[in-house]
Formats: sequence, structure tokens, C-alpha cells
Amino acid sequence: MTSKWIGILGFPLTHSLSKQIHIEKLQKANLNYEFRILEWSSVDVDRHLQELKKDPTCVGFSVTMPYKEKIISYLDHCDEFAKKVSAVNCVKNVGGQWWGYNTDAPGFMKHFKLWNPLPPKEVHVVVIGAGATARTLSYALAQEGYRNFTFINRTEEKAKAWAQKIKTFFSNIQTKVLKWGDPSPCELRMTNVFLMNTTPFSPVILSAAKNLISPAWIFDVAYNPPSLSFPRKRESMDPRLRGDDSQCRERCFYTMNGWPMFEAQADLAFKIWTR
Repeated sequence: MTSKWIGILGFPLTHSLSKQIHIEKLQKANLNYEFRILEWSSVDVDRHLQELKKDPTCVGFSVTMPYKEKIISYLDHCDEFAKKVSAVNCVKNVGGQWWGYNTDAPGFMKHFKLWNPLPPKEVHVVVIGAGATARTLSYALAQEGYRNFTFINRTEEKAKAWAQKIKTFFSNIQTKVLKWGDPSPCELRMTNVFLMNTTPFSPVILSAAKNLISPAWIFDVAYNPPSLSFPRKRESMDPRLRGDDSQCRERCFYTMNGWPMFEAQADLAFKIWTR
């Protein structure tokens, strides 16, 4: 009999640490599940997903770029948050039906709330990107009471579409879209900014941060970025939330990378699969 398995769907998956983190969880839970890498290109993904849905040994799988939106059409049930942001990153096989969840939002918020000081509600939230992660995190922040958002994306129309849609969910929210510039994605010369990079391109956030004035908060969703030159506030309470010491230390920015979010969303996904 074929053993049960969990896995991750995405393309490419070269730098993903999902296998490592979930194999450790399987060992701790004493579960003899396989872990599979579902690295399927856009040309093949529909055929593979149709076949996969017939596989009773699949317990569930994580979903990453670029399939967090596409996977929704294959689901039998989808949680309300995931529907609103059109982003599913966790699928569970429930008796042959696929149930979709978004664990990125609670994973992000768990560690966002550890920031000291926490970005005030009046902060100007500037989001680089307009994909699944951008929609997820901006919606989660709006739920927490943040009301001032600017979106920057290579495809301006995509940013405009989300800027309009998020306003249908929340009252008194202000949104704006800036053009993606060259070399900097925006010219920000303001204080009290929360700059979020939700794209896989970490260097854009360093470029955008050059014109920020302290206090500023900077979040990069990448959890294994190349050498980043983030300044950081020395008093940051949790070492996992700190950016790298570097050139601009004296500017007193508060920084966080995506590792805590990655860990937390993986924990939640594993609980969903095994409960």
C-alpha cells in the first residue's frame, strides 16, 4: 500500500525550505508520511492537478507562487478569508474533497504583533507587489485597523484592481497606486512609513528605503534573501525579527524578514493536515 504524503506545489521551488521544515515536523509527530515536491510548470500544472485530485494518499499540500490563486478553481471548499483575497496557500484532502485555507495571514500577524514598537495605525503602508501575498497581508492589516495603503506593482492595472477591491471590504480606507520607477520603485520622502516587499525581489525594498525618514518599519517577505543591508533598531525584542546590521544602522528603522511568517504558516498548515 502506498504511504500517505504531504507536499508543496509551486514553480520554481529551488530555494524552498518547505521540505526541510515539514520533514522535521513529521519526525517529531512520528508520522511516516512522504514529502513530495510538486514543481510543475504552467504548461503541465492543470493536467497534474487533475490527476492529483484522484490520489487518496495525498493528505494535503502547501501552495506557493505562482499558484495561490489558480488552485482555487480546483477546491470544493474555501475559507472566507482566502476567497476575499483570492489566495490559498494550504490544501487539505478531506475524503476526496479539497479544502483550501490561507495560513499566510495568521502566520504574518502572529509575528507582526511582536514588533516593538508596533507600527501605529496611522502609519502609511506602502506595499510593493499586488499578487497573492500583497493582497493577503494588506487585507490582514486592514482587519487590524490600518487604513492608509499605497500599492506599487510592475503591472499597474493589477495594483489598481486590488486598490479598488480592498475598499469594498473596509470603510474609511484610503488607497493609492504609484508607478514602478527605475531604478527605485518609488520616491518616498516621508516619515512614519511601513514599507512591505511582497515580491521575490529583495533588492527593490532596499532601493525604495533609501528615501525613508525615521521612524519607518520595513518588512521583506523573503525568508532566505541574499545579503540585505537593512538598518535596524537595536532594541528589537526578538532576534528573529531583526534585519541585518549594516550601512544605515544610525537611521533607526525597524525591520523584519519573512522567516517568522514562513515558520508560523507552516505550523498552521501542518496542524490542518494532521488534525
